[in-house]
Amino acid sequence: MIPTFQPVVMQARLGLSRPTRLGTRRRWPRPAATAPEAGAARSGRKPGALSLDTHKQLATSVADLLDSRRTEYNIRREQIALQRQLNGTIYTVWQKYAVAGNDAEALKWEKQWIQVHNCQKEWIGYRAACCGERTRAIAVPVGCNHRLCPLCAWHRSQRARVHIKTMFDRLTHPVLITLTIPNKETIRRHDFTLLRQRIRQFIAQHKNWILGGVYSLETTCNRAEKT
Repeated sequence: MIPTFQPVVMQARLGLSRPTRLGTRRRWPRPAATAPEAGAARSGRKPGALSLDTHKQLATSVADLLDSRRTEYNIRREQIALQRQLNGTIYTVWQKYAVAGNDAEALKWEKQWIQVHNCQKEWIGYRAACCGERTRAIAVPVGCNHRLCPLCAWHRSQRARVHIKTMFDRLTHPVLITLTIPNKETIRRHDFTLLRQRIRQFIAQHKNWILGGVYSLETTCNRAEKT
């Protein structure tokens, strides 16, 4: 018996009823764009939806990140750099008065330069008299107490922070008020005294609604106008 062969017929294969890429969802047609509801976010999330960014990393800027990683050593270096800049400015003013022949002003600025230059260059050691040699001595730097010295201002702010923290527990309606005065070419100690007197007069005039608080003085410098 001789076998017979049937002709081969090619048929097109039908596609599977699933996406071309496995693991993806079928995309349904999007609805027509409508006006966003009140309170809805621009990203399309429903109002009140929780964010996966629980630590607010996306809202943290580079400046905030660098500030959070600052150490005590970095702060100390910044303060020393500012102190050198202040000392250089005082030296420049001292030399200008000396060249102009104003010996009185030159002597005053020379004393300020020496005062800032010797800031925290010497230390005082303290030891408890009750325990004798069993306790370690504590070394405390000798500051210049200059109004514009950043090193001394840092220690003053640390002491003031402790008092302010204890006071804020008793404040019921704290309010921040900023008072400014026009810039001047030079700043004298009398200017700070006069400003403190004006602040006390302001508090005395409004003592019916100012029950207490804390105030501080801040000095700025305009390099463009040199004031």
